[in-house]
Amino acid sequence: MLKKLLIAVAGLSWAVSALEIAEVFQDNMVLQRERPVAVWGKGRAGEKISVEFKGNTVSCTVGKDGRWLVELPPMPASKEGATLTIQGDRKRWFENVLVGDVWLCAGQSNMDWYIDGITEAKKYLVQINQPEIRVLKICHQFTQMPQNSFVSPGWAVSTLNNARQFSAVGYIVGSTLHKALNVPIGLISVAVGGGRIEAFCSPESFRKAGVSAQVRTAFEKSVRSFTGKKPEELAREKQRYPLAIYNGMIAPILPYTIRGVLWYQGEENYRDGISYEEKLRAFAWTLRSGFRNPKLPIYLVMLPPWEYNNDSLDDKMPQVLMAQQNFVNKDKYSELISTTDCGDAKSVHPMSKEPLALRLANLVLYKEYGRGDATVMTPTVLNVKRESNKTLLVTFHNANVLKTRDGKSINWLETAGRDGKFQAATGVICGENNDMLRVTAAQPEPMTLRFGFDCLATPNLVNQAGIPVAPFEKQIK
Repeated sequence: MLKKLLIAVAGLSWAVSALEIAEVFQDNMVLQRERPVAVWGKGRAGEKISVEFKGNTVSCTVGKDGRWLVELPPMPASKEGATLTIQGDRKRWFENVLVGDVWLCAGQSNMDWYIDGITEAKKYLVQINQPEIRVLKICHQFTQMPQNSFVSPGWAVSTLNNARQFSAVGYIVGSTLHKALNVPIGLISVAVGGGRIEAFCSPESFRKAGVSAQVRTAFEKSVRSFTGKKPEELAREKQRYPLAIYNGMIAPILPYTIRGVLWYQGEENYRDGISYEEKLRAFAWTLRSGFRNPKLPIYLVMLPPWEYNNDSLDDKMPQVLMAQQNFVNKDKYSELISTTDCGDAKSVHPMSKEPLALRLANLVLYKEYGRGDATVMTPTVLNVKRESNKTLLVTFHNANVLKTRDGKSINWLETAGRDGKFQAATGVICGENNDMLRVTAAQPEPMTLRFGFDCLATPNLVNQAGIPVAPFEKQIK
């Protein structure tokens, strides 16, 4: 990547103490609209720094630790490329900078899966030349200590050459937002196949997020093991170590101002079961503290059906789906989409990404921008009430007129009695607005109700827009 440098003072040395700007600032980037925009770097202690962009100028002095940070005032969206100029002992600038919405696309291989490799590739490749969409792919770098720099081709205008191997899910969401909002969109990909959620988290996150002592202790023990080893002692697949992705791929871009986060991860953590909720809290704390936004929205993709190698712990996978819902129910700045109709039982990588990505985009449009209506929300269980010896009444968040996708009886319903043995149950949609479910159990006095609670479940209960009801397990009081 070419960097333009102007020596402001004749004979100025290129010492380490000379002006440095965080690597995420480059030609062709997108700055976040309508929010204060952080710009930062390093320099000589006491050096005067001035940052100018689109008529706004802000200044600061480099601290004794050699660091500096300023905030540009909130700006409206702008499709006109402008120049960001930073003046210190020397001068640097970045050209063709737009102002719009910036989204972080993070997760495992299903988020990393590139446009060129999906079923709908041809549709998106023929329209991929979009000068108002910019992409930044952070390449794999797993480190034991936080880094200041990252590996990347750099910010690039969306063209066939630049974007065809960018995240398909991220790009489809971004292009949908661009079309609906008519503002520039910046997409930053931090996605790693096989990456555990702990690898995306900062060292202090499990303590700050208030997770249980058991989960925190296990994390901190793994951290000590990871950071205490010599590089040659580490396993080849370092993305499974705690901190590894955070240190090498997230820390270098903090605190770049962004609009929100798209999160598609969990396959590597499926053995965690319900405790995955606590790890989501630590992950959310990491991003909200790092990006300096306590209200940073996070949009989760529930994991699609897959057989998970017929593992003896397959029953943990549905608990991860419950963990995702539990997190969202308690976190008012997050939402999720259900994907029980978007999987491939034989592959952890469903090749068709468009249905899932459009569902995610429509949710973002509704929640963030007020576009569309509440039918894009995923129906999730609210309560199960015992009506009689064998009859249960189920209520939902965001029911939005329930129906079955195929017009057949509701499937994947099960109840268990005190013996814990599950048997198939039947259910009918009820309520004035078709927003409830009446379930008849197979046994008297059922104690637990399950719906779609299997790693291969593809239940047919949906809302009026075809959004699947999220799988659940609920104890009956």
